[in-house]
Amino acid sequence: MADAALSDKLFGIVRDSKMFERSDSKSIKKAANSITILNSAQISFSGMDFRRIKINGADLSRAILHKTNFEGADLKDVNFKRAFMPEANFRGTNLYKAKFDKFVSADTGSVPLCLMWFPDGHYLATGLENNLIKIWDVKSGQLFRTLKGHRGFVKSFDLHQDGVILASGGSDNVVRIWNLKQRCNAPFKQLYGHKSVIKAVRFTKDGKQLISAGRD
Repeated sequence: MADAALSDKLFGIVRDSKMFERSDSKSIKKAANSITILNSAQISFSGMDFRRIKINGADLSRAILHKTNFEGADLKDVNFKRAFMPEANFRGTNLYKAKFDKFVSADTGSVPLCLMWFPDGHYLATGLENNLIKIWDVKSGQLFRTLKGHRGFVKSFDLHQDGVILASGGSDNVVRIWNLKQRCNAPFKQLYGHKSVIKAVRFTKDGKQLISAGRD
């Protein structure tokens, strides 16, 4: 975009959207239009901090979103088709009616509530409203495996640094631990303690502890 001042103004509108109320549709639309204009100008969003922004209905098709942080953002009805998204963070986002390429939108069978790219970029995990975790082979566009065990929607998950252990949580108030090397698609451990919806699970950087956060 030739006008740096205009670019800065549009980015400011997008970042300010995190302070908007969900009922403020006019301001949210303004933020969505702003990021759509930036994307149409082929500006890269790689590595940017877009936590908690609200951009309902934005067009981010073909966007460059490498390591972009959307944690907690409202991305309802956003178009992500043909976007480049390795290691983008979609934890805790609202992805209702968001549009993705065929490996996500082919038939998840339910609304995706959280997404996670695997570090190698070969697989994408989706946490669904129908209690399942589905892992997709990005290159082939085919479903790789389905993890079953939750009794409510899946709101968050995180992959251990070893690339093998996956932790997840959601509306059934239970943290479930999965071993992705095992053929079994059920969790091998369940952690109880929350009394309400689990909104986030994270492994610590050293991988020795798991942190979970809920509405309680």
